Amino acid sequence: MPQSQGNPEEHGALIGRPGEKLADALYASIRDEVVFGTHVGYGERINPKDLSERFNVSPTPVREALMRLAAEGYIESIPRRGFRIQKPSPQQVRDLWEVRLGLEVNAGELAIGRLAAGEADRSEIDALARIVEQADKDWERLSGRQQIELNTRFHSIIVALSGNTLLQSIYRGIQLQYVSSRVRHGVENWRERREFEKREHGLIVATLADCDPDAYRIAAKAHVMRSLADALKDVTAT
Repeated sequence: MPQSQGNPEEHGALIGRPGEKLADALYASIRDEVVFGTHVGYGERINPKDLSERFNVSPTPVREALMRLAAEGYIESIPRRGFRIQKPSPQQVRDLWEVRLGLEVNAGELAIGRLAAGEADRSEIDALARIVEQADKDWERLSGRQQIELNTRFHSIIVALSGNTLLQSIYRGIQLQYVSSRVRHGVENWRERREFEKREHGLIVATLADCDPDAYRIAAKAHVMRSLADALKDVTAT
């Protein structure tokens, strides 16, 4: 079974957990390349043979992974021509951010209800605050990828606090598409926007700590809509 093999950007390294099926590890590894653009750029065709050779697997699981990625919207399947990385349109970006907004607001409201009832671990609020602090303290040393991973962890904690497993599953699906869009367009611009993110994340943490759903909704919506405006600037500038 595949094991986690260090840096996923290394040549031929499969991302995987002990006991995980090869098909799932291969899917995660190819998805990571698509999201972070480590080997293929926008508009470029994905060569299944190259992937098969690089990961030392047969062509069948590679094609199955690519079909799964196409069905989930990460790549485009072109009849009789294979697969390619598709650049999202401004409308696709809007659609994604609007879904993200609905899920994050709902998750926060559920989290606040559970926190107020003593059903959720309040130490997770401290974990959110530490992420905000780390991003602010280490901003000069963080790579774009590391910053995105911190941001992903921040929002994932809030969604997990909701206690709704279906919401968490849906959010994971759209979150990676969100990350894919941000990393390919805004990865070099995040430092210019870090003060906005620091302030917005700090306010979100405060509203969760106070168990104030109205204030949370306002803070979460302001954060996502500002992020959407930046994403639209990035996607139209490339």
